[in-house]
Amino acid sequence: MNKIKQILQNRKVSTYVGILLVLILVIIGAILWLTKSTTNFVYQTENKEVSIYQGSFRAPSLVAESAIVWDIRGGKAIYQKNAQAPKPLASLTKIMTALIALERVPQNTTITIDSNSLEQEGESGLIAGEKWLLKDLIDFSLIESSNDGIAAVASAVGAISLGTPDNRGAGRVSFIEAMNQKARELNLQNMSFSNESGLDIYNETDAGAMGSAEDVARLFSYFLKEHPNLLEATTYSDLSLQSLNGNFHLAKNTNEALDRIPALIGSKTGYTDISGGNLAIIIDPGINYPIAIVVMGSTFEDRFPDMLRLSQATLNYFSSNN
Repeated sequence: MNKIKQILQNRKVSTYVGILLVLILVIIGAILWLTKSTTNFVYQTENKEVSIYQGSFRAPSLVAESAIVWDIRGGKAIYQKNAQAPKPLASLTKIMTALIALERVPQNTTITIDSNSLEQEGESGLIAGEKWLLKDLIDFSLIESSNDGIAAVASAVGAISLGTPDNRGAGRVSFIEAMNQKARELNLQNMSFSNESGLDIYNETDAGAMGSAEDVARLFSYFLKEHPNLLEATTYSDLSLQSLNGNFHLAKNTNEALDRIPALIGSKTGYTDISGGNLAIIIDPGINYPIAIVVMGSTFEDRFPDMLRLSQATLNYFSSNN
């Protein structure tokens, strides 16, 4: 009798185990099906892998000639429009200038504003002979999009790197060569620089720097990884900064859409007659999931509504997939 009971109990346990295994397989199958229905697929275009998310991202109408929404952690595009086409960078160039300066000398390096740098287009209130900490001058130059400030950074850091602080011309040339070398190191295939500011050259017939929307997104991604504290300043609508001489300078952000972009981590504008309106930002629509968004070849005014529409579409995309 005891043996019979034991056999029945063993069968009951086996039945329960069998049911449990079936349930586990059903759950795993459901998870795999759901995952398959929401993950992205990859196709080849121009020998590059481009990630396309299936039917979830609703791209808005844009004035910009090229644009990209770049998943920084995943290293892939969520959305793109002519994202590999070379375009004039205008002041988006200043991100690379800041990067090279920070890689060559410490953030607390003293930078002196030279008179040659003040000959750049635009007036931002800097004074010849004025001394700045490198970090503060970079903050000022990125927020204000100061051409003379960023030129002073390139001239001084380039000269310091050569070990000849008075040789401003050679230092600047060396610095711009380093910018181009860095673009090659980062595999930014369409990015090149003729100056440190992105201003048009040769009587405004040629661009001072070129690059694609994807190049800019990748550069922003690298900058975020290496110098996240330098992007924070670009999220302020204005910021008062003090030179080492004790002079206060109010930097006003050139991004007019700044206060209307949620979860903003970093921002940089760009505009010249040749480039049209450019704007690049980084947002975080999730917990520690940064996304770079770039629009290029828009107009001076339309780059801001272009970016607002594209950033909202990005936030909607992440909201619908989480």
